[in-house]
Amino acid sequence: MTKTLKWLGGGIAAAMLLGLAGLFSGELAEAQPSGPPHRFAGTVTLDGEGAPAGTSVTAIVDGAECGSATVTANNATGSRYILDVPSTCAEAGDTVHFQVGGYDAAETGTYAAGTGSEVNLTAESMMEDPEPPGDDCPDDMTGMGDGMNGDGEG
Repeated sequence: MTKTLKWLGGGIAAAMLLGLAGLFSGELAEAQPSGPPHRFAGTVTLDGEGAPAGTSVTAIVDGAECGSATVTANNATGSRYILDVPSTCAEAGDTVHFQVGGYDAAETGTYAAGTGSEVNLTAESMMEDPEPPGDDCPDDMTGMGDGMNGDGEG
């Protein structure tokens, strides 16, 4: 009987150890970091000029914001950004759209985890000035209207 109890006790202990190992391995699998990001960097132009330091640059993949950075500026390099797009937000081959200060940039990038790309961004904050309105009114208003003075009487 003692041999049986020892055997059962050893089996129970082994089962508990295996169960704990399973719990910890599941937690470790979840806690492991994702793959390396894709780093985008380059110059930033807004309305034809270097974007001011502190201007936001945002990466968007499939309509979701996938990273942001701010423009740095100095005399030697001009306006620049460095932005990492994490692998949890994109898959290989996804198109990465950019916004500069909330305005869509003309350029896009292609996501590939663990790599880097130089993408120089240009954005416009406003549309071109519309044509000034024409003067469709004649200079001489004589004879115009119905002869009424506004109160229904002539």
